[in-house]
Amino acid sequence: MRKTERPIALILGFTHPTYVVENFLEQMSGGLLALNYQPHVVYCDQDLAPQVKDLDASRVELVLSLGGLPLQLTMNEKPIFEVFSCPFILYLIDNILYEFNNPSTVRQFFDAAVEHPNLHLAVSEGSYAGMLTEVWRARGCAKAVHFMPMAGFFEATPVAPDKKDAIVVIGNLSSLPAVGAEAGSSFDETVAANCPDGTSDKQVSDIISRVTSKGFKGNVAKEILAALDLSASSLLDPAVLRLATAVDRALRLMSRYNKVDSLRGLPVEFYGSGWKEAFPNHEGFTFHDPIAHPDVPKILGRYKVTLNFDPGFEDGVHDRVISALAQGTQVVTNENASLKTLPGADERVHTFAYADSDIRDVASRALQSPVTNDAVDYRKTLIVNHGWTERFFSLLSG
Repeated sequence: MRKTERPIALILGFTHPTYVVENFLEQMSGGLLALNYQPHVVYCDQDLAPQVKDLDASRVELVLSLGGLPLQLTMNEKPIFEVFSCPFILYLIDNILYEFNNPSTVRQFFDAAVEHPNLHLAVSEGSYAGMLTEVWRARGCAKAVHFMPMAGFFEATPVAPDKKDAIVVIGNLSSLPAVGAEAGSSFDETVAANCPDGTSDKQVSDIISRVTSKGFKGNVAKEILAALDLSASSLLDPAVLRLATAVDRALRLMSRYNKVDSLRGLPVEFYGSGWKEAFPNHEGFTFHDPIAHPDVPKILGRYKVTLNFDPGFEDGVHDRVISALAQGTQVVTNENASLKTLPGADERVHTFAYADSDIRDVASRALQSPVTNDAVDYRKTLIVNHGWTERFFSLLSG
């Protein structure tokens, strides 16, 4: 009997210096393979012809673009998202403000999706999914933007029985560039310099107050729109995006610096750039070179605690949170609505408010927490409920 051929899932990506994207593509391919798709990965920064030479386009039943960069691909002189009639999903895993602020095809795709029922958008942060859905609603589009949180990355080797009694930080101090934004000599000046024409001093002060308040959760765009008395449908106004990316970037740098600075004297090890230059004389700090993304779970597993910074998210955790928990490592991170979906988070995750400058007490409590004894079973639970197979099942069946 002839074996039925699997439908093809065409996955579009690009190469990255530390293999972040390649690792996402590999793990996503595994998730789709488990759902009976045959993954076919294409890199937009490599010659397209040999990558699609043997592709049977008639079997392509799903196209997934990881980020906006692959949307620049063309086939038969058409944008790639106009070539296929099957569902085409653009998945934005980082903060969406930067993708839409860049002069890229993301806006073109988002606009085209209003008229084309096969074009879909998925984002890894829930509050932005809701705001972007409102933009579509204002344009007469009945579709919703999908919220698909990042999944974990799971190390095949056993959880390390003897963890280093230290905090590990993986990632760089710097953040994405805010295209078109003006840099001020202070946070307040940066906000003022990037506000749209006609913004009052009171509104500038309100923006600053909102994003530095104890109740701020991470979504700068929501607070900016509220301060300017604009609806969510104004999210993609170029002036709003320029301001939002400028505020988000400045806030991230200031927040990360202040929080790490408060850990002086605690054992903290860094894998990434910018930290050694920022903290050259801090007692207890050790610095390592950046690591490739496939090595992240292994490195996380060596330490008792990891410090995580979500990229301006209030609902949707970074993949490092799940990856660390699967390695039996305690997590110190900002408050996030998605943490409630993680089993055992009350015992394993230690949170701070986004606006907190001093997180020393939270980090110290994490270091003093007892090591859990259910690492193997707990990891299985996370793989089943927070791996890429589950993420794609929820997305495609929703």
